[in-house]
Amino acid sequence: MKTILPLLLSFVFQLSASAQNNGKVVHLQQKNKLKEQLSRFLDKDQVLLDFKTGDLNNDGKPDVILIGTTETDNEKNRKVYLLICVGKDSFKVTATNSNIIGCAVCGGAGAGDPYRKIVLSKGGFSFVQLYGASDKTETTIAFKYNPKRKSWFLSKNNMRSYSSRPEENPGNEIKVVQTESRKGDYGKLKFEDYR
Repeated sequence: MKTILPLLLSFVFQLSASAQNNGKVVHLQQKNKLKEQLSRFLDKDQVLLDFKTGDLNNDGKPDVILIGTTETDNEKNRKVYLLICVGKDSFKVTATNSNIIGCAVCGGAGAGDPYRKIVLSKGGFSFVQLYGASDKTETTIAFKYNPKRKSWFLSKNNMRSYSSRPEENPGNEIKVVQTESRKGDYGKLKFEDYR
């Protein structure tokens, strides 16, 4: 798991978090136990795979994206949690999705675990994954916050495909094919409804 502890600590010092939808209270005052404390937002059978902080809804407050995974079931998709800062020192889980991040072995023989990273943008976020062995496909699924509808909607669904086989890349120049899908869903499909 990539450690972004310094980034989070630059946003949040001596913070307490409350997941209001399930009554959990997490005190983020001990810097050395931050990952453990964030894990309390996850479902009981999950562990923290990755997290990233930033302003997800353009309100000037630090929010958190968590990705939970299971240690025992490598074939189960990961769950993404959006934790939004709702007031001084408190968060709530406002949306979740278990259909975006593939399982630990879903990337295929070459890639293995497809998950690569979370990328933040102004009022939005995306997830990058890699699938395949010799023939690879990198996906980027992005969501943008709509302040009028107070939710995140699909804004991009890109795929970059290429082959690492020499016979398919004469002159050692890798040909990359980029495609977009689900354009009709852009601005309409909510984060929690993505499948």
